[in-house]
Amino acid sequence: RKMVDSIFNYAKKQAQDNKNNLLEKINVLGEGKLNVFGRATLFLSNILDNRVTNNLKFLGDFRDLKQETILGKPGQPDDALKILDTNFLLSRPRSRPVLYLASLYGYSYYLINKSLIYETHYRETNTMTAARKESILRDLRNAENELKWIIFADPQYADAHQLLGWLYQYIDIFKSTKPSPTEESDGEIYADIYSKYFPEKHFEENINLYNQVLDMLGNIPNKKILSDLNLNLANNYLLLHNYPRAKEHYAKVEKYGKSIVEQIQFENYKQTALFNYNYARSLISLGEYPKAIQYLKNTADIYYENEYYEEVGKNPSGLNQNKKKKEKVVYQVNNKLVLIYSLLGLAEREAGNYVNAINNYKKALAVNYNSGYVDNINIYSSLALCYQKVEKYHLSDYYISKVETEYKKYKAKERFKFPSLSNWFWNLLLPDRVRVIG
Repeated sequence: RKMVDSIFNYAKKQAQDNKNNLLEKINVLGEGKLNVFGRATLFLSNILDNRVTNNLKFLGDFRDLKQETILGKPGQPDDALKILDTNFLLSRPRSRPVLYLASLYGYSYYLINKSLIYETHYRETNTMTAARKESILRDLRNAENELKWIIFADPQYADAHQLLGWLYQYIDIFKSTKPSPTEESDGEIYADIYSKYFPEKHFEENINLYNQVLDMLGNIPNKKILSDLNLNLANNYLLLHNYPRAKEHYAKVEKYGKSIVEQIQFENYKQTALFNYNYARSLISLGEYPKAIQYLKNTADIYYENEYYEEVGKNPSGLNQNKKKKEKVVYQVNNKLVLIYSLLGLAEREAGNYVNAINNYKKALAVNYNSGYVDNINIYSSLALCYQKVEKYHLSDYYISKVETEYKKYKAKERFKFPSLSNWFWNLLLPDRVRVIG
């Protein structure tokens, strides 16, 4: 794993250096940057990317013509990816007969990480195509086969169980993820490709996988392995909405953490934050609000310490926002904080701590100011309810008026959209004048 991680870092540096060198050669006009990467292909792709031409398969996807280096230096002798490919090409045939499973695990780890890097890049640049998706899923399927072979050779190889479980979890989440409620999921867009490589759902299979390895390992001295396995098991139960079992295994992670050095229990601060956040979600679902509140506060503290202060330091102008400013500064971490504070407000409200709930909802509004990551209409409704509970009816009425204003803005935007047949039918049957808003 360390070898693969090191070479990937080198490959990213090679790709960035290659891109910078090319820009320097092309940019003969001085300071201004000249974007020559994919202008023509992006233009053609935009022309062809509509409901009419999407069905014309023979045209292909012009984004496949856009060749951009993401990792390494393709075609060069010192290409980092070529170094890895050559290493595994030679080592894998020698490793299998002598059961040198670390080498096979490293190859699986390499394929999964490479796929993740490419998937992330294509999504961020909107250049994902069917051909690229198939290449990614093919690598992930090869990784799955290697990991299954390792588990067959050594059923107690815990790292292989964990990585295979993570792979299944990643596939199932991506399959069902929708960019927005009106868009198709990844699994629907690339249904034929998924049916070829990963036709099944794997959450239940994951649970059996983790439970089997936990039963085999028993109460081993290495609590880090037990903590990791229980964490993955808890995450799978959470995704299946089995909150009691999720809470049970998150509690075990917390228990094993007392026997592990704090700095090594989780891989990084993001994993620590997600553990606290997901544990809180399971507790809220079971009505254990006081404990959930503490874990949500821990999550907020982690993001403030590791992301918020850093972003503010780089661009402090974002702290002074007003409506007259043309350029709005949005801190990316605010999208996480608005979710945390909204959940904190919910937990405090359900626990009967209405003043604390109001404070948290107002913090959610503050960090949501420019991003609009959470619809303000929901936060305003919650604030109106909390003020009603503390008998401040004038403030409750104020936030109800804010809800009505937001709803009118929403309806004004929707006026210019062509409604679906289902929406048209319900709008005809139940127009606004007879609806309960909220």
